[in-house]
Amino acid sequence: MVDGWLAAPTVTVVPYPNGRYGLRGDGMTVPYYWAWVPAQLYTAPPPPPAVPPAAPDMPPVGSPPPVAG
Repeated sequence: MVDGWLAAPTVTVVPYPNGRYGLRGDGMTVPYYWAWVPAQLYTAPPPPPAVPPAAPDMPPVGSPPPVAG
């Protein structure tokens, strides 16, 4: 190591379940700093709307006959 110079950090990413910290900057022109990067959450699309059941062609057993009109 040369006087006044520090080696580049070896750990540049610290993972967590909901994201990670990433080390930014080059230490020369831009100081090093830690930046939080949230995890990309997969969001499932909403389910399609429920389709109501089709009306039966035949009336249920025991129902009155249709009125001719």
